[in-house]
Amino acid sequence: MQEAIDEVFDARIGDVSGRGKLGADMREIWMMQPRFEKRTGSGPMTLVMQARFRAGFDFMRLRADIGEVEEDLADWWQTFSLADDLAREDMLQQVRLQTQRPQRVPRTVRVPSATDVAADASAPEEGAVAEGDAPRKRRRRRRKPGAGADGAGGAVEG
Repeated sequence: MQEAIDEVFDARIGDVSGRGKLGADMREIWMMQPRFEKRTGSGPMTLVMQARFRAGFDFMRLRADIGEVEEDLADWWQTFSLADDLAREDMLQQVRLQTQRPQRVPRTVRVPSATDVAADASAPEEGAVAEGDAPRKRRRRRRKPGAGADGAGGAVEG
């Protein structure tokens, strides 16, 4: 990012303007832009406290106007910047809930019913292949290294 900023200064502005106070402010505003995309943790609170936040936000709003950034993101930051601390916490909680992965539901154990047992009795033997069906692959368990048939790990007692 720094290299890209240097290239822009060299190509468009020149060495004189890019090195002074204005150039430092512009760099800070540009470096702030990726931080607007992160809306979790303490990042948004610290970003709002930045001295150049408003300038960085205005630049992001311009980027949203031309379609470089989503309009929803700019709207969210505008609401966040004007809200009180309690409302900001609520907004951050909403973002957390939206971005969380759904919790994996544990698999329940199903007790076979009488109809399941009857259906199993009429099913072909395990390993038998019906016409047109490929044989079922059987999975083998791996043994732990060094474990013998007696489960003693191959050690000989004496």
